[in-house]
Amino acid sequence: MKNILLVSAGMLAGCASAQNHNHFNQYSIEVAAGLSHSVQPQLTGLRHFEGGFRYMHTEYWGIKADYGFDGYKTPYGEGKVTQVNRISAQAVYNLGRKLRISDVAPNVFNFLLHGGAGFTLLKNNEGNYDKGTNVLIGGTAQFYLSPQFALTGDLTGMLNFKQNYRYDSTGRYGYFTGTTAALSVGITYYFGRNGATADWH
Repeated sequence: MKNILLVSAGMLAGCASAQNHNHFNQYSIEVAAGLSHSVQPQLTGLRHFEGGFRYMHTEYWGIKADYGFDGYKTPYGEGKVTQVNRISAQAVYNLGRKLRISDVAPNVFNFLLHGGAGFTLLKNNEGNYDKGTNVLIGGTAQFYLSPQFALTGDLTGMLNFKQNYRYDSTGRYGYFTGTTAALSVGITYYFGRNGATADWH
């Protein structure tokens, strides 16, 4: 998995350094925050943050590298806290362009699909931690604000493999797959020398 992440990061860096032959800006920075929800056990809270860099190779396909944080606190007992940090490399598909949403509502609304894999570090306030891999899939609704900015709403589900500790800090015998979801609102900032972007032009 580390090799996959290194190769993905190298590809992303190579894309970012390549000469732009398109007539639209291909690069963007994304930040978002919102709700975290775990399945084992059922815990929900406003403790989600994520940020990333995206490169759109064409109007339809791109790749992004991102970091995400989720915090889970039990509402009972001493209020045990579990922190989940993850990094991932994800493919991005511009579904809105495929559906020709821009023909109906130009510079109003767009929709992206994204999915990939990465590495997760889970740690609780009792000093226990898990290291494992993750798989993510999600969708991002975009609302046009200006040539440089878009408002986003995202729903992403994630599977964490080979966990020993649940999100309430309790342990289990043997490995299991943790399941989480995040609902967030954020901002995308587009940059480059062109006036249009891959999402909106």
